[in-house]
Amino acid sequence: MLTDEPSTEFEFHEAFQRQAPASYAHWTAVEQSHAKSGAVSLVAAAAWFADIPPDAGDRIRATPQPPTLVVAGDRDLLTGVKPVAGYASLLGADYALIEECGHYPWVEQPQAFRGRLDPWLNRHV
Repeated sequence: MLTDEPSTEFEFHEAFQRQAPASYAHWTAVEQSHAKSGAVSLVAAAAWFADIPPDAGDRIRATPQPPTLVVAGDRDLLTGVKPVAGYASLLGADYALIEECGHYPWVEQPQAFRGRLDPWLNRHV
C-alpha cells in the first residue's frame, strides 16, 4: 500500500481494489461486495486533499453545530480510532465505537450500527 502511486485512473482503480481489504475488519462476501460498489476516481481523491484552507478547523469549530453522532470502527485502518474520536470531541459530538469493525460500520456491523444510531436519533429528532 505504501508504494502505490497511481498516475492514471486505471492504476488508481487497481490500487483501490488491491487495498480494499484494509478498509474492513473482516473480508467476507459482504465486505467484498461493498468494496466493488460505487466508483473511485484519482481526480476526486486528489481534490479531496487539495486547497484546504489553513484555518479550516477554526472555521468548523466557529460554526454552530447541530447534534451530531460520530460512529467509528475499532479496526479502521483508513482513519484510525484516535483521529475520529478527536474529531468528535472537537465538534462536541457524541461518539460511538463499534468493535470488530473497520471503516464502514453500516456495512460490517449493521445491527451494532443501528443499535448506536436508533437510540441517538430517538433522543435528538
